[in-house]
Amino acid sequence: MATYSFNRDWQGVVRYEGWTPDKSTSTNSERDLTLGINYFMEAYNAKLQLNYIRRDYTSSSNPNENIVMSAVQIAF
Repeated sequence: MATYSFNRDWQGVVRYEGWTPDKSTSTNSERDLTLGINYFMEAYNAKLQLNYIRRDYTSSSNPNENIVMSAVQIAF
């Protein structure tokens, strides 16, 4: 995972992760690439997040996925 702050309010995020639940076979794994952007609203103690996730499976029974995920985080 890597982040880069463009300025005080904006931050870019890149994350790569892999998972193989069954080590006895090489055809059962998942690889995810996440590209995201965070916007910090310091005056409101809040953060908005938007992520694009590309999920690739080595198994032919699972189709590859494109996911867009958003979140809001508020501290009080």
